[in-house]
Amino acid sequence: MLPRKRYSASLKHCPQLADKAMASKIEKFEAIIDHLCDELDRGNHFFQIAKALQRAYENNQLLDAPYFFAGTYDACLRESILSLAKLTIADKKSITIEYLLDTAFYTPTIFQPTTLEELSAVITQHRKHLGELRPLIESVREQRDRVIAHLDRKHINSPALILSSSVNMTELGQCFETLLRMVNLYRGYYNGSEFSFGLIESGVQDDIDYLLTLMKSAYK
Repeated sequence: MLPRKRYSASLKHCPQLADKAMASKIEKFEAIIDHLCDELDRGNHFFQIAKALQRAYENNQLLDAPYFFAGTYDACLRESILSLAKLTIADKKSITIEYLLDTAFYTPTIFQPTTLEELSAVITQHRKHLGELRPLIESVREQRDRVIAHLDRKHINSPALILSSSVNMTELGQCFETLLRMVNLYRGYYNGSEFSFGLIESGVQDDIDYLLTLMKSAYK
């Protein structure tokens, strides 16, 4: 159950202090949303590049400049995994989706006229969604800790374990979309706005098609 609106005696008898306290809460919430949307946008952008390159590779379209495209794919996939790790892996000092849910829980008054009951139900549902994403989040954690940020000794002692923890591309893309919907719900409750990934997916595909056309012409 969400906490009811409570003010200290000083705030109750001083509207200016109450307004200042509310303004501070709103400013904090806006900063959280902005940072999360920025990281979602960055992570999805890298993911869309990696996905488009993987599709082109599977269609035998990357026969020219293979080293460049392999390096680009690997770098973009790693960056998208790191972004997802930033967004989902709980840390007391980090801005994560979990932190957004906690902020919404403890400052429900910034979402007026949304009812406490409605907001409470949404937060509960989103915590459930995060629980359902736990297997993917743990896979992301494994990749970050054992492959990207550190070179785990299991690469030598148990290489099969490292390979088994690789991230599923389809699940990775779905996760970015799920987190975006979560963030947008609170954004909508707050000011009615919505953040979108826009034309990134189609734009990336158009760019890759353009590069492949140029390369095909150059290697004739």
